[in-house]
Amino acid sequence: MRNLDETGLVVAGCRHTIAQSAINMFRGEIFGYTHYLHSTDFVKRNVQFLWQDVICQYWPWADRATLSTSSALQMKPCLPAMHAKAHTWHCQVLWGGRWKNGSAAGAGEDMEQLFSYLSRWSSTTKNMLAYRREEFLTEAALFWNSRKIESLPKKLAQRLKKVVIIFICTLQRVIDVCLYIMLQYVLVSLRFAYYLASLLSDNVFIQKF
Repeated sequence: MRNLDETGLVVAGCRHTIAQSAINMFRGEIFGYTHYLHSTDFVKRNVQFLWQDVICQYWPWADRATLSTSSALQMKPCLPAMHAKAHTWHCQVLWGGRWKNGSAAGAGEDMEQLFSYLSRWSSTTKNMLAYRREEFLTEAALFWNSRKIESLPKKLAQRLKKVVIIFICTLQRVIDVCLYIMLQYVLVSLRFAYYLASLLSDNVFIQKF
């Protein structure tokens, strides 16, 4: 928000929508805030995939701002699925992370749930002092994390069940398609054999005549 000491909050989290780290913004959404978390916190946590809304612009900037030998650039840059719809086609192909090896078809939009939750407090925190705002948002994030961690076993079990059902249904469709292709191949082979047999029989009849 304008005319405030802190204009916003950059929050980093995992695919389970659990907040891991955050940093205050003082100048709007500049790459420096993301780069600070990227080069300090993410490296320590051995992060493998970095999802960011404009990763196609951030990653070349980070490459110039960071030494090429830095372990920060060993991560795989990924463009979230929904934000990718606002990018060009070639950008979606080059940076889209949903189908990158090891990403487990992740969408990269998981943290939007937390952002929606934290945005409710903006009308309250804008009237607070800096230290009270930071404490309030920290408590809100910790409460969110505790609720997510508590429900995580149930959610993971539901996801596993869903994935198993999807896998079985997909496997059945693949088997049906394969059987259909094999049946069509057999029918075409029989028709071709019948055609050859008819040609041979006509040839024998003509010779006898």
